[in-house]
Amino acid sequence: ILGLLNYDIGYDGPLAFMQRITMADENDATTHTLAKYLAEEMLIGQRFVGVTSSKIAATAYYLSHRLLDKGPWTCKHAFYSGYFESELTPLAADLLQLLPLPRKHTAVYDKYACKRYSYASETVQELLEVSSLAKDLAFSS
Repeated sequence: ILGLLNYDIGYDGPLAFMQRITMADENDATTHTLAKYLAEEMLIGQRFVGVTSSKIAATAYYLSHRLLDKGPWTCKHAFYSGYFESELTPLAADLLQLLPLPRKHTAVYDKYACKRYSYASETVQELLEVSSLAKDLAFSS
């Protein structure tokens, strides 16, 4: 029946949107890999239920960009993501609260703690220890 009606029930996940955002940094693999990890953490976080895939991708990429200290969120980032920094900081602050260890669910962390994903989950933990980003985002959101 759906075929006759030409109805498409596909789902564009965050990765489809993230590929576009990555163009703002000329396909920076490190930022992209950390952002993929952060997006998957958001997908299992109860706080993020109902957040659109595009906003999950943008928030994950934004936080990855900030954790890696790659500079400000530019007009180019806003163009490719569809979101200004002010729209992303509240969700990024919420995500930062979800990330510290220990945690109840470890499947995503364990997945990204291997060489295939450049040890992204471990890298994020290390960056969180030395970053004042959590405080910065808490005050700006």
